[in-house]
Amino acid sequence: MRHDPHQLLLFDEPVSLPTTSRARARLLPDKFFFGVRPPTAMAPIVAQLGATLASQHGGVPLNAGNLHISLNGIGAYATIPHDIINHAVTMAASVTTAPFEVVFDRFLTWGRGQSRPTVLRCASGEAELKALYAAIYAAMTRGGLSAKAAPGVPHMTLLYGGAVLPEQHLPQPFGWCVDRFYLIHSIHGTRRHELRAEWSLKGASTDPPNAPGLLF
Repeated sequence: MRHDPHQLLLFDEPVSLPTTSRARARLLPDKFFFGVRPPTAMAPIVAQLGATLASQHGGVPLNAGNLHISLNGIGAYATIPHDIINHAVTMAASVTTAPFEVVFDRFLTWGRGQSRPTVLRCASGEAELKALYAAIYAAMTRGGLSAKAAPGVPHMTLLYGGAVLPEQHLPQPFGWCVDRFYLIHSIHGTRRHELRAEWSLKGASTDPPNAPGLLF
């Protein structure tokens, strides 16, 4: 599988990646990653929580269309590598993981940099999210794609910047049944995410495989 020489890993980037490379990766126009999204009816409610926190403590909230739980990153690119992305779509179709429940019950701010995120954390579903990450990792490596084996801490970002908020519990936890995951295209400078592909979680390997499809 040919890898674009202009690729820089952005999501789940290694700690050893030089600061200048990390900065360059963030400026590359096209970033692709797998992720989970809240249901359509729930996303505006979560976005309103981020907007309320931003109005009280500063920062820039994510809009409803950009809310997600990051899984595996494919990379940040200077130009869209059609062959790599289409191959990732094909390999992701082989993932067979059962649907599961995820529940968020608290929020806090991570780090102290200017763009520090305030995130939601799980009361349940972390192990299942990591298992989905592992299943996608296995599919990517079978296809010869670059991938990081260890997942990060599952979370959903509400906003960037603003005050540093200590961990606090939500008045009312919320969650949903995760029954699908997506390939998300983040376009630098637009504050826009585009869904390029999606796959339902079907569980047993005896279930019919997802149709791989092509992105572009």
